Amino acid sequence: MKRIQHTIIILLTVCMAMQFLSCDKKEETVVEGQPKISRVTNLDERDDALSSTVYGSWIIIHGEYLKTTKAISFNGVAVSPVDFYAEDHSITVQIPETLPDPENNPITVTTAFGEAVYAFRILQPEPIIHQITPSIGDPGEVITIIGLHFNGVSQVMFNDEEAEIVSNTQTEVKVKIPPSAFGVVHVTTPSGTASSPNTFGFKHLVYTDGLRPNWSSTSYTGVFTVLNTAVVKRGTHAYSALYGGWGAVRLAYAGTDLLFSDYTAVKFSMYAEQANLGKKVRVYLNNSSTTGSYTITIGAVNEWVEYQIPLSAFGNLTNITSLLFQEFNGENKQVLQNAVIYFDDIGFL
Repeated sequence: MKRIQHTIIILLTVCMAMQFLSCDKKEETVVEGQPKISRVTNLDERDDALSSTVYGSWIIIHGEYLKTTKAISFNGVAVSPVDFYAEDHSITVQIPETLPDPENNPITVTTAFGEAVYAFRILQPEPIIHQITPSIGDPGEVITIIGLHFNGVSQVMFNDEEAEIVSNTQTEVKVKIPPSAFGVVHVTTPSGTASSPNTFGFKHLVYTDGLRPNWSSTSYTGVFTVLNTAVVKRGTHAYSALYGGWGAVRLAYAGTDLLFSDYTAVKFSMYAEQANLGKKVRVYLNNSSTTGSYTITIGAVNEWVEYQIPLSAFGNLTNITSLLFQEFNGENKQVLQNAVIYFDDIGFL
């Protein structure tokens, strides 16, 4: 009796295993066929076909015979097999963050039984300008605009003046400075137009590779070098300041034609050594801060930082007669003797 029961148990176990394997095999059955793509949707609205989308988006590719997908690419840019999920009628995948074309980036799906190509518009996001280097130059010189999404650049403007494009990549555009050599820079691609956060160049120069005509150094309480060569942003010279307590870089203008109302901002670049981290520099005009001032707390050291301060910060003046950068910690020279600050490319916009 025990032998019969044991035999029955073995037979039942084998039958259940065969049934399980049969079901599992049925679930893994792959329908063979040439892959087809019918539409693309986003993840939320799966019934509405998209006419276009942007780099980096998550999408669902709808079609037939997609279960055996082994490769997906967008205009030749491949997606890792671990970064998409394929079923017979759909593939969920994220579009790469950068693609070769600003708008036309066809999708290619390769399965075990063939390949399908779907013409689809995947758009580059609007361009972004992070930095222009150098931030000043003469007409005809080549400068670099650094940012994102520059594929297909069609135009670069300095205010209303067009610049010649020398070359461009996804993250850089090189252009020749136009005759005016001044203005907000605008970069246009098929996705839109970006404007530089700061103005390029100057309407009136105070210092670049030395003091400009009618400007002189009347700095006080400290050691100041007008033609320093140790740390320079561009060219051969920068202005260095080794401050004493409450000392100031004071640049004085001898003319009477520098009207406050003709300008909108003061722009300059500053380089602070490590010992200046957290220190303060106060900027003001005309040898007095009573009408207004702007205080900088140094947060970046051992690198050039560009500042652009609106003239509205300094009140309502008539003529500009001097520009000052004052040590604003009230510390003595002994404390600051190894904390040099450098200034370069100073002027008004």
